Formats: sequence, structure tokens, C-alpha cells
Amino acid sequence: MPSDVVSEVSRGPDGSGPDVEDRAAVSRLNRRGMAKFALFVVVNAIGLVLAVALAAKLGERNRFPVGKSESVLLTIPEDTHYDVLIVGPSHAQEFSWSGNHERVEEILGADVANLSSEGTGPVPVDIFWKIWRERGNTADTVLYVAHPFAFYSSRFNEDNRFTGKEPIDPTMLSEMIDRGFGTDNVMFYIQSKFNPVWVVGKPRADNGELEVGSEPIEPDLLKAAVGRLYPDGIDNDAFEKYAAVFDDTVREMRDAGMRVVIMIPPTLMGEPEGIEAATEHFEELARSDDGITFLDLTGAIEDHSEFLDLSHLNTAGVVHLTREFLVPALESKARE
Repeated sequence: MPSDVVSEVSRGPDGSGPDVEDRAAVSRLNRRGMAKFALFVVVNAIGLVLAVALAAKLGERNRFPVGKSESVLLTIPEDTHYDVLIVGPSHAQEFSWSGNHERVEEILGADVANLSSEGTGPVPVDIFWKIWRERGNTADTVLYVAHPFAFYSSRFNEDNRFTGKEPIDPTMLSEMIDRGFGTDNVMFYIQSKFNPVWVVGKPRADNGELEVGSEPIEPDLLKAAVGRLYPDGIDNDAFEKYAAVFDDTVREMRDAGMRVVIMIPPTLMGEPEGIEAATEHFEELARSDDGITFLDLTGAIEDHSEFLDLSHLNTAGVVHLTREFLVPALESKARE
């Protein structure tokens, strides 16, 4: 190498001579920075573990009777057999709201479990079902209340913040991560336990008897209700995705020896958007397995002043629907 090149290499940036000391100082700073970063990661990892553990502890409460808590997991027992298991969104909750659980059990002459939660589509339903089974529970028949709206948007599935009402559960947490729930949704699940609701052992449900108004349903109210149920319109890709999740859940139920009744609940919104595809899908699934029954009750109730308010049953409606439709359907399944 030429002497002039060697000379330039050995000089510092100001041309005054070697820069060895400066490079050593930078190296020490880099090592210290890496050490601090590693310590930061370790401390935060430990903090996260402790936070999850504390959140789980705060979320642990005595089991509530079905219908007495807005939380599904707080009502799930262990190693218990039921005659009927109900799953689905709020249209399935009606059967346990406001004392309706005891009414339904009496009419059916059956022990009933209910895993329903407001606005839950096939993904949350499948997670609840897996936790229920993981705890050793069984049932003879499943009533899957399958409102079509829950199949057309991620807002009722991976983007649903239903976990705000649920205690920390390892299976719930791992399922959320595996199924692609957003980081913000996963963190919300944990952070939601650090509030007075969990400290005092809630969320509880303590509603009076459900009633509906007798006034005619205004068009604007109907349009707004449909908009809330179909925020993304008719997304066929979403339907195919969540219908596949639904099918897997139903097949798991059948593999576990349970008969399945798929029910579209009654509504006063006309034929819900997307009902044609849903109806065809449910009918095909029922044809594929003698242990699956499809019950389309979309137009089963016409008088909203007596039984129904847009799409939710009142107490009288729950009693009527159970006696007139569920009793025959479940008795038919029991004979098979």
C-alpha cells in the first residue's frame, strides 16, 4: 500500500493523528446502550408477566349463575353435563336474560348452559366453546343461534372487544393471538381488568323483565338498526371466512357427540341482509349430517308490540318462542 494512503488511514477526522481513543469511547457507549436496551426488554417482559398475573388474579371471582353476569367465562363450571347448550350473539342471550334462564329450563324440562355474548360472531363463539369443553363440560344438544349479520364483518369477530367482560384466561389469550386479533385488542383484554369493575367482582347483569314498546317502528330507526348490524355491508369474502369457522365449530360439536340445532332468530327488519347466503349454507350443512337441524324463524313473530322489538325478544317472546318452536325442535333431536 502506498505510504500516502497509510498516512491518511492513520489520521483522525481533523487530520491531527490517530482516532483510536474516540473509537474506543464510541464502542463503550454502544455496549452500554445495548446493555441498557437488554435490561429494558427484560424489565418490561417481567412487568408484562406480572401485569398479566395480577390481571388474572383480579379477574378471578366466584362463579355466577347463568344470566347473573355479563361475563361468559365467569358462568362456566367444570365437569358438568347439560341437556342443552346455547351459543350465539345477544339474540341467544335473551334466553337467559332477566330471569328467562329459569323460565326456559322449566319449559324445556332441561338443564341449560348459555355461552352467548353481545355482538359475537363465529370466532368468539368458537373460543368460548373451546374453553367450555376444555373445562370438561358436555351437553346433549347445542342450540346455535346464528344471526346472519355476525358472518359479514370482523367487527363481530377479531375486532370485537367482547373480552372486556371476561377474566384473564390462558386459552382465551392464546386463541386471540393465534387467530390474529390486533395487538390493541389483546392489550385491551389485559388492561380492562385494571378497573373497579373487576375489583368488586363484576360485571353483573341485573335487569328487570324485558319489555318492548307498542309504538310502530319508524323507517329511520329500522335503517339505523340495519346499518349497525351490517357496518361493512354484504362482504362475501368475510362470509366465506366466518362460515368456515362456523362449520368447524359445528363439526367439533358433532364429533363430541352433541346434536346441533342451527337457528336464525326472528326479526322485524324484513329479511336481514345476507340471509339468502346464510340460509343456503345452513341448509346444506343440515343436509350433510342427520345430527344437524336448521330452524329458520326469521318471520316466526309478526307482532312486535307483544313479543319483539326490531330483532330482540322480550320475556313474553322468549316464552312463546321456546314453547312453540324450541320444544318441538329439541324433542325431535332427542328422538334421533
